[in-house]
Amino acid sequence: MTPNPHIPEGLDPEIVEILETCCRSTKAFCQVFQSDIFDCEFSKGHDQLFELLDDPAKQKVAIAMPRGWGKTSIVNQAFITREIVFHNRNYIIPISSTGASATEFSENTKAALLTNEMIVNTFGSITTKNEGPLKDPFSTLEWVTSNGIKVKPRGARQQVRGGLFRGHRPDLFVVDDLEDDEHVESEEQRKKLMKWFFSALKNSVRLDDPNWRIIVVGTILHEDSLLSNLLDPDKFPGWSTIRLEHCDANNKSNWPERFSDEDCAKLKEEYKTAGDLDTFYREYRNLPIAIESRGFKPEYFKSYTETEYTLNNDRNVETAILLDPARTLATGSANTAVAGVSFNTMTNTLYVREIVEGKFYPDELYDEAFAMAERLNAIIIAPEVTGLNEYIMQPLRSEMEKRGVHYILIEVKPRQGKTGAKRSDGLVPLYRQGHVLHNPTACGRLEEYLLMWPRPKRWDAIDAVAGIIYVMDDGERFFTPQEDQEVDIEAEYREIDYDAPLALPSMC
Repeated sequence: MTPNPHIPEGLDPEIVEILETCCRSTKAFCQVFQSDIFDCEFSKGHDQLFELLDDPAKQKVAIAMPRGWGKTSIVNQAFITREIVFHNRNYIIPISSTGASATEFSENTKAALLTNEMIVNTFGSITTKNEGPLKDPFSTLEWVTSNGIKVKPRGARQQVRGGLFRGHRPDLFVVDDLEDDEHVESEEQRKKLMKWFFSALKNSVRLDDPNWRIIVVGTILHEDSLLSNLLDPDKFPGWSTIRLEHCDANNKSNWPERFSDEDCAKLKEEYKTAGDLDTFYREYRNLPIAIESRGFKPEYFKSYTETEYTLNNDRNVETAILLDPARTLATGSANTAVAGVSFNTMTNTLYVREIVEGKFYPDELYDEAFAMAERLNAIIIAPEVTGLNEYIMQPLRSEMEKRGVHYILIEVKPRQGKTGAKRSDGLVPLYRQGHVLHNPTACGRLEEYLLMWPRPKRWDAIDAVAGIIYVMDDGERFFTPQEDQEVDIEAEYREIDYDAPLALPSMC
């Protein structure tokens, strides 16, 4: 075996062998050089993590790890420290949700290099003398080690493109907790982050260089988060991924060396008692929604067929075309959704008949709405007008005049804002009580989104369908208690058990 040029000379052969192992194995490096931090036996899940980290051929890696499993200590400290002392990299960029948190991660790595006695005694000082163009080569903003490796922490959406150090482009990005709870709830912010990641960050490496790596680690905060998307092999087949859970659905620990099944059950119960089970599922199982508290469940979805129900000819059925228009038609804006929903207050039933999603120009949107209205024999067109009154209502009226058709126009004005769970939570009891039927040829995507509620990838179809609640309220259409079945009064009398007559005492 060729001697590793970055292992100090003159060491005992047994020590050299240990260092050779540490150079190849992050797990061994943790156990040898940072045993004070990693004082517990690693789990089988950790072994899968180490396998990904230690394979340089896996250039794009995405890892979902639960809280308390040492993801930052392993990936953002031990792994980077190993890459530095063995000079496996030239230019490292740690990235987090903010510049401050990325700097904190970077400073922890620096502290390990400076204060870990075993590292210092084995590899020497990694500080650089104050010389050359860098005024402070060991600052918090960026620093250079004595073996010529640059470390530059950055925050989400900060400048990373164009980085060059001594002829080297960044060859290792370690992205840790890139998303935060607030921004991940916004579809616009998710799209901006996704665009920055693939346009700026990913294009900062030399694509013709086989030695660069991008490692993303975090917890899944949203079904449509960057990490969640990277873990989807259908969307990003080139990524090597792993999703670890603290425990399974029966509270069986996946790290029994540290957490017992009882510990897992107690932890879950604490979140359940606090009414925050979703947080437990996100932080500890990397599932964006708690199964127990999911608003919509597969068993709620009941179907019908258009051939079975002649809704267009049923006098008790009224149909509305519901529009959830995008605010803009710019690339990346929210999709427009058009939904055809019928309701029958005699049978207490809603029929979700058609849903169309897409980015429409105004004329295309009107064409789709009026065509659907004609197909479904609708009498109502109801656009959501939050901030869009002038954009949508006047053109709709003009379009009706132009086409020579007439529909009742109802403005949907959600009191709970443009979008979100509060806007559509009125649908939950309707589904639970079995009042909603789906046309299976049109509602597959809607059901997918409802199962992600209250954190779906898109709100447009849900918001459009939820508009029927406001339409019915505006027209004072309400579901009524169903008549009880006819009762055979005589039969009920026959079933009554009568007590024997009381024996009255003699008066004589």
